[in-house]
Amino acid sequence: MRHSYFHIQKTGTQFSGYSKYAIFVVILITISCVRVPEVKKSARENKHNKHDINCKGCHSVSQEVTMDRCSRCHSDYKETTRELYPNPHVSHCGDISCLECHRNHGDSIDFCSQCHKFEFKVP
Repeated sequence: MRHSYFHIQKTGTQFSGYSKYAIFVVILITISCVRVPEVKKSARENKHNKHDINCKGCHSVSQEVTMDRCSRCHSDYKETTRELYPNPHVSHCGDISCLECHRNHGDSIDFCSQCHKFEFKVP
């Protein structure tokens, strides 16, 4: 048995002037409602700005920041957290990219909390 709601037949439908106008208005409304997400500025980015380091100081538009780039200024990052137990910069997962936790364009996260409950406060 064939049900009509499962079968769509192409009929070459033509739209009247009114229908074309209505479709155009719907498209315009839809486009105007779509928002491009804003880049969220975090405390970490503000710290960089306070030291006169702008975006180009770490990366270009087409290049992501690498650990090598971070360690040019933050070479002692393991030492700065030596008093924490466990030290989040000495991971059983090996060398983890700085960007797994420290986000310049958004809120930083605690990468370790995916499995553990250390509750590190990540700047």
